[in-house]
Amino acid sequence: GASAGGHLSLMMGCASREGNPSAKDPVDRVSSRIAAVGCFFPPTDFHSATLVGESIYIIGSLSYLGTRAVSETPVYQLNCQNFQIEPIETAGEKPGWIHRHSAEYNEEAQTIQLSGGKLYVERDDSQQLEDNDNRYTLDLTTRAWHREVDRP
Repeated sequence: GASAGGHLSLMMGCASREGNPSAKDPVDRVSSRIAAVGCFFPPTDFHSATLVGESIYIIGSLSYLGTRAVSETPVYQLNCQNFQIEPIETAGEKPGWIHRHSAEYNEEAQTIQLSGGKLYVERDDSQQLEDNDNRYTLDLTTRAWHREVDRP
């Protein structure tokens, strides 16, 4: 798929299910698992997408110039069962407007840790792009950010 079709093919690749052999409907007995996804030009905003249980947490965004709030970090939760997406309000020491970063889920701690990437910052009345030299952790139970490490 391309563009919206690319998005749809990526979502189907993440949301397939095994068939239910005891289902009354013969269609429900067959697996909807997809063996491969061919995606051309999918829409992307250089965010991270982290699978946590039956949800995908989408963090960060490149966005459009003039729409970025440098003190905010966009966080969304996509429910993989019904495909509903909702913004997640967070608190704490947020990374700011981040994109092109890496995200890693820690199941035991129920956290997502961000590292690397680029941040938009305000300097001299303009937004500038800088490397992110810190690690930030989002606690999924409290929805609070913590800055973990200042790198030299």
